[in-house]
Amino acid sequence: MKKDISGRIVTIEYDPNRNACICLIHYGDGEKRYILHPRGAIIGDTIVSGTEVPISMGNALPLSATDVKKGFHSVNRRLNIAITRVTKPYGQPNILAEYIALQLKNRVSFRKAMKRAIELTEQADTKGIQVQIGGRIDGKEIARVEWVREGRVPLQTIRAKIDHCSYPVRTIYGTHLNVSDNSGARELMCIRILGASNRRYAHIGDVIVAVIKEAVPNMPLQRSEVIRAVIVRTCKELKRDNGMIIRYDDNAAVVIDQEGNPKGTRVLERSLGN
Repeated sequence: MKKDISGRIVTIEYDPNRNACICLIHYGDGEKRYILHPRGAIIGDTIVSGTEVPISMGNALPLSATDVKKGFHSVNRRLNIAITRVTKPYGQPNILAEYIALQLKNRVSFRKAMKRAIELTEQADTKGIQVQIGGRIDGKEIARVEWVREGRVPLQTIRAKIDHCSYPVRTIYGTHLNVSDNSGARELMCIRILGASNRRYAHIGDVIVAVIKEAVPNMPLQRSEVIRAVIVRTCKELKRDNGMIIRYDDNAAVVIDQEGNPKGTRVLERSLGN
């Protein structure tokens, strides 16, 4: 921000490269700059940076010009933080349950996740383990329970020392795409491909109908809104006529309107994968 020159917030945009919102500032001397969006500031607010500016939303002033003690009620108390290293982390049920939940969230097969969990517990010298996963596994309409047991797990013995843990997780089912523009949407889930009722997979250039699964707050596009988008990147390799193969690291799309025009003001690029 420029010192001692006030500016007005003109636009607020989402920048996926920073994973944050930015805003365009028009300063009084005619210069225009992009800065990180101050949380709580809206379009039309006036902000300024300096040593004698008032403490308000969006303004910036050096730490030496502020009284930090006013923001704390107990400045004389000491906070002691103790860090204990876990020697065998996968012998702890809460850590193991969180590991399995993370694998399921990353769309790893539940059987592969349970098998890997058993291998990790064997390395931790655990006598036995039972893993149970319940819910709409793999996105099925009917919930079911899958379990696997390895080693000695005496469930009928009261005096047996058995640690247990449960960990809920919301899994992802369907094709999810990143948004490669600043329209405000972050993540989409594909519903169908326009003009291809019997096609299962979309390619670069195809127009799809999708629902917004994640969006930036205070933007025109909201979560759960059904929109149209055009595919711009796919993990599946694309072979050109000259023999060149193009492959990206993720699936991405650009949000468009009913006439095919992009809703964002900028379309972001990404480097090709290996």
